[in-house]
Amino acid sequence: MRILKPSKRPGKGRLNSQTDSIEHGLDDAGSNASDLFSEEILGTDESNNLFGSDEQRSNSRRPSKGNYYSRKSKRRSGRSSGESDSSNAELGARGQRGLAASADGEQVGAEKSLSDSLDERKKLYLSIQTSAVRSLAMREHSVQELREKLVRKFELNLDVVDAVLDQLVEDGYVSDERFAESYVRARRNKGVGPVKIKSELYRKGVSDHLIADYLEPNSAVWLEAAEHEHRKKFGGAAVADYREWTKRARFLQGRGFTMEHIHVTVPQVEAD
Repeated sequence: MRILKPSKRPGKGRLNSQTDSIEHGLDDAGSNASDLFSEEILGTDESNNLFGSDEQRSNSRRPSKGNYYSRKSKRRSGRSSGESDSSNAELGARGQRGLAASADGEQVGAEKSLSDSLDERKKLYLSIQTSAVRSLAMREHSVQELREKLVRKFELNLDVVDAVLDQLVEDGYVSDERFAESYVRARRNKGVGPVKIKSELYRKGVSDHLIADYLEPNSAVWLEAAEHEHRKKFGGAAVADYREWTKRARFLQGRGFTMEHIHVTVPQVEAD
């Protein structure tokens, strides 16, 4: 009986070499089969377009380092830009709210200042009105006379003085017509003639037509007033000479009487 000896176990290097050969053979067979399929079924150009070359397939599966970092940088930039836009929007909103609050504060301050100014003006108006009414309660005043009196007291507030006077005239508290009538009567009772009264009314701002209406210098009342003043001053004594007559005439002229009143009132010089 023949005894078969086991074959020697191949060395490790030889085994590896055989294994590599087998693997390469399988790879080549697979590649050839794939190429054959592509050429026969699809054609060479269509195969390249469909599957691409080995280098293209490798590159498509594995992104380049530059593209990787570029996409990463874009993502970071996008996040940074979004965060920056959000921050800017928030700052803008805060700024707008601040501006709105500031505007509201300024408006409130302006309204308060205006209210205080109106209150002060109202108080001043009432003060001037009170002073004017007190003056009118004592006697009649012309509009110009009362204005001059109020201006002396409230000299820095002419617009308010005029506003008070306009209202008093409209309400009938001040009247040049009523003043002229009362003034002429009061001055005549004091022995003042029409010439002097006319000058005084003119200085107090009374118009010419009111003066003419209430003065009437040719009225008989002025002659009576002149005779009354002459008797009160000289009595019933006769005029001895022209010197005496001139003295009496100057007196009546100074009281505001006309030369017509004087010639009628003062007696003629008695002849020797």
